[in-house]
Amino acid sequence: MDDVIRAGGAVVDIEVAEHWVSRYTDPSARTSASPFSYPAYDLFERDADPFKLSDADLLAPGLLNVPVKLRAYYVLQDMRPSLEKALAGIPRDADACRMDSQHVEDLVAAVYSPLDEPRFQDRGVRRTTLSKVLHRKRPALFALHDEKVNKCYFRDDVIPKDTSRSWARSMAVFNARVASDVREQPSQLERLAAAVAGKAQLSHLRLLDIVAWHAAGKSHRRA
Repeated sequence: MDDVIRAGGAVVDIEVAEHWVSRYTDPSARTSASPFSYPAYDLFERDADPFKLSDADLLAPGLLNVPVKLRAYYVLQDMRPSLEKALAGIPRDADACRMDSQHVEDLVAAVYSPLDEPRFQDRGVRRTTLSKVLHRKRPALFALHDEKVNKCYFRDDVIPKDTSRSWARSMAVFNARVASDVREQPSQLERLAAAVAGKAQLSHLRLLDIVAWHAAGKSHRRA
């Protein structure tokens, strides 16, 4: 149905989703008491090298309300060689919605693999922080993750719990499912793209992230 958009297990009236996107991307909101992360995150060093992770890139999650503490910053610096090696094999215009799910999973798992290395575990960097670093490098491939988005996707009716999954595999399955949602709802995503109030062209993954973040795992339908 074109009158709703689905983000994992959350179903939202398309007009509600359009309102969320328009409000989130309204440049005037930056002066409010509780500003959104657009345009700060989405336009932050937009022209940076897509194959390199600068120190500024490692601090970008803070613009999405995930401050990178000093300990985590050092861990991200140590991860950088592995992350850049993986990025080197991925075209800058890589689009998860033009790939089959297995290809998406393989690419994503390879990039997120440092999360499962013993030397990086329990040192302050987890999947949410890394997703906010990586999304800027390949905005049409790496989906953003946080607690609210998690409620839409990691649930029994979408991605059932599986304690055998590694962190990398968990993010691989998540990315493939988000890409599937985007791929299956082209007209709804085009409407959301038209609702962007600011100047930035946001990927469909980012637009669906805005919807999932607002929905926080709950459906929003008119009675």
